[in-house]
Amino acid sequence: MPSDSNGNYSLPGSYFVSNGDTVLPVQHNPPFEDVGQALTNRIMKDGRTVLTGALKMGGFKVTGLADGENPSDAAAINQVVRVDAEQSLSESEMATARDNIGASALQFDNERSPFGAGGIRTLIGDHSSHVGFNSKILVKSDGSWTIVYRSASNHTVVNGAEIRAVDTADQGETLTNDRVIFTNASYDTRNFVAGQMANGRWGILASRRQADLTYLDGIFIYSDDEGDTWSSAALPTHTEGAGSDVNFHGQIFDFPASIGGDDVEGFFAFPFGSGLGNVYAIKTTNNGDTWAWEASAVATPTAPVTALLEPCGFRVGSQDKWVFYCRVSGQEEAVAFTTADPFDWGTQGGSGLDLERNPPQALYDDATAKGWLFGSIRWDRPITVGEYELHNHIVAASADSDALFAAGGDFSGLDNPVGWSILTAVPTWAAGYMFCTEIDDKWFATFVAEEDQLDHSYSSLFLIGDFISAGYEASDFAGRISETVSKRLLGNFPNPGGSGTDDIAISSGSITITQSYHIIDTQGDASSDTLTNIDGGDIGTTVLLQTATGSRDITIVNGAGGAGQINCGSNRVLSDPRDKIWLVKNTVGEWDMISFADNRV
Repeated sequence: MPSDSNGNYSLPGSYFVSNGDTVLPVQHNPPFEDVGQALTNRIMKDGRTVLTGALKMGGFKVTGLADGENPSDAAAINQVVRVDAEQSLSESEMATARDNIGASALQFDNERSPFGAGGIRTLIGDHSSHVGFNSKILVKSDGSWTIVYRSASNHTVVNGAEIRAVDTADQGETLTNDRVIFTNASYDTRNFVAGQMANGRWGILASRRQADLTYLDGIFIYSDDEGDTWSSAALPTHTEGAGSDVNFHGQIFDFPASIGGDDVEGFFAFPFGSGLGNVYAIKTTNNGDTWAWEASAVATPTAPVTALLEPCGFRVGSQDKWVFYCRVSGQEEAVAFTTADPFDWGTQGGSGLDLERNPPQALYDDATAKGWLFGSIRWDRPITVGEYELHNHIVAASADSDALFAAGGDFSGLDNPVGWSILTAVPTWAAGYMFCTEIDDKWFATFVAEEDQLDHSYSSLFLIGDFISAGYEASDFAGRISETVSKRLLGNFPNPGGSGTDDIAISSGSITITQSYHIIDTQGDASSDTLTNIDGGDIGTTVLLQTATGSRDITIVNGAGGAGQINCGSNRVLSDPRDKIWLVKNTVGEWDMISFADNRV
């Protein structure tokens, strides 16, 4: 062999001759043939040779690497965003990453994510409708997927909204056969959970909510032929009576025989009722042929919590140990329950994690025996991780599931307390609603983001999973993500009044803001003035404005044009220091009114 296993080259022993020796072909030819073979195995610096094995770096760096462009290219370090709780990126580092991420891979820290390589892929995102409010991956017998998702003209309740299904054989890289599987002109099936049941059945448990916000009994939609055809049947009348609100969230759980179910055909799910604030259970022991409500609520809120919303949770392996979490009304911290009986959650406890009214999701990872809780952070409901106030992110926390059960589901009550870690930033506006699926011992999740924040008429459906999302699937990730990362208000609200630094005088119809509360005055103390444009701030920045005095009116001009124009429906007049206008900077750099108050006495 020309080289040994470590790449060291040695001439054959027959090469050596002494002075006066006759050089024989058997001595002369083999060494040169060996040298020729060794040279053939070299790597040429002009790139013409192709490697036939893995390139082992031995712990050394590859330096001077150009930015990757194609899916099979290596990504330079400035193209890869890797974020964890111990090392949050600075604003400048984030900006550099955003500028370069259009032809790169977005990856998570694998130690902090059950999603393997942690790629992000746009599944559906042409902005023609609001998609993915609810969604789920269902796996066919040949390994390909069908993804079911809601599609409607708005985030809110829309009669005639559709449940659609789309097929993919390559983890969402290409989609085929996008079709409607259920719709009814009289109601919306907004808020559903879906899953794979027994004997090849796929099931969807859906609410039936009408545009006037009244409810019909829920509905079970199912397929026994891997999504080719679908049937439906109304669910029985709710525990609290006809017309009770039923909103499904989380997942369809297995209902084991150890707690009165059936190990093959037993399933249950947890809807929440925002009216009474309780969590309920509906269950089957015959694969969904019939369903029955648990006789009473499985969980009720305890003050100061007034409502339990969007329940999620997991079973600790095959043990009769269950951990559940809810977003709530009445406090920012998510609540936790641990129980041996999923139909009686017991006493409400704390999770140790602020959710700030954002939607949660949970999973149990059998490979690591960890329990996970996720929060989908919306742009206007930030969560603090370390020194950063985050909008439009998915955050995660995980712990040994037995230890978490013993701590009552409280991440802060563990021997080694756990806080939120950053999983990833997502394109604004993050509507939340993340749904996880384990496939061949790997986890994937669909989630909805990129919602139109003005009237919520469109969104995109995304996929997180064990793939490398080179080039962010040919979409302009840099442009979409730059609006969302580590965004904060411009400052604390100072005490208004006097001639402090929060005072700004209008100049040629414009002001430049530097914090989140400003007292504005007319140019040159004129008796009146108009404000047409605002400079400063970032997308998502909010600012509260008032006039300095009741003797100099300021008119906020609607839609004056130009950079930083103000959109407030009609002109608004600040004629008293008690009057207030609150604005947010939108994705095109204009300022949209959140609220206006005429508070003159």
